[in-house]
Amino acid sequence: MQDLIILIGFMGSGKTFLGNKLAQLLSVDFYDLDREMEVRTKMTIPEFFTQFGEKKFRQLESRVFLNWKLPGVIATGGGLVDLEINRKFLKSDNKLVVWLDPDWDVIWSRISETSRPLVKKHSDLALKELWIKRCPYYRESCDIRYQDHDPSRLRDLIYNNHTD
Repeated sequence: MQDLIILIGFMGSGKTFLGNKLAQLLSVDFYDLDREMEVRTKMTIPEFFTQFGEKKFRQLESRVFLNWKLPGVIATGGGLVDLEINRKFLKSDNKLVVWLDPDWDVIWSRISETSRPLVKKHSDLALKELWIKRCPYYRESCDIRYQDHDPSRLRDLIYNNHTD
């Protein structure tokens, strides 16, 4: 098994929930890149977006991500794949990248009533278009595409030769 398992996927895909459960099942540490960003900036993600904008957020997120050294399971932000440098890093050796890819209806049911900056800023149609735009990036960056929500099944996939 890889020392670092990276979960990618659109907001609401279950990265934090499944990541935490998966880390427990594997007896490793769990990290959430958004929480790491909040600790480092001493701001919530919505506060950072409001004050500095999405572009600055993505730049800082990328810097933190590309310098990540701790083993375990890490849940990334949904837009991490927007930057090519991050996609290249995801495809490099010594890590396992899992794309959490539930159907759009599942994602929308999870995010529609939240206060996430992009949800507040965009219509449901614009968010779906963003999801569609990012799907090829997730696909090219992952080792495993996972469309279920069962952490035990995901653990088994990781142990069983990384196939879905």
